Amino acid sequence: IENQIKKMADYVLVPRVAAPIYRRFLKNFYTYPGYKEHIYIADYRPDSSFLNKIPFREYVVVRPESLTSLYVQHGKSIVPDLLGLLEKMGINVVYLPRNNAERILASNLRNVFIPSSPLNGLDLIYYSKATLTGSGTMAREAALLGVPAISFFPGKTLLAVDRELVRQGRIYHSRNPRDIAEYIVDNWNKRREPQGTH
Repeated sequence: IENQIKKMADYVLVPRVAAPIYRRFLKNFYTYPGYKEHIYIADYRPDSSFLNKIPFREYVVVRPESLTSLYVQHGKSIVPDLLGLLEKMGINVVYLPRNNAERILASNLRNVFIPSSPLNGLDLIYYSKATLTGSGTMAREAALLGVPAISFFPGKTLLAVDRELVRQGRIYHSRNPRDIAEYIVDNWNKRREPQGTH
């Protein structure tokens, strides 16, 4: 459906890195340097009082895979193993489930905080020690904010924009909880220069 809508559009704007994919089925498209996340992080300013809204000073963010999405190739989440490992390591987690089934994956864990109301996602990422996600947007946001970004996306192939950020070393991709945990520890206090923010 999305591709049909794009064929009817007068203008389709895509990240330059994705141009080879769009050339296959679109004639009228235009590219821009960077990623869509650059647009809405460009004027981001961290809220200095944000950490007062959560129970941790140091934490990682975990957003599970969307196992009900059509693009997902794995039927099993790595989140229970990942959360269990982070608990054993004493690493606090701000966990962002989409639904009750994902909420259950984090039940009975002392180190996990599930917000009861929405939080500013960019602040949540900015103040984290790492952001881990089974989907793409939060990993790209973290990567561009200079925060260690980990994707455990379960699809058969990563999107072109994610592949490029992996190639640049701005996103780490793995489906292995132990490798992910090791990456978190190795990058605990390492931030990169943000891209595309003032």
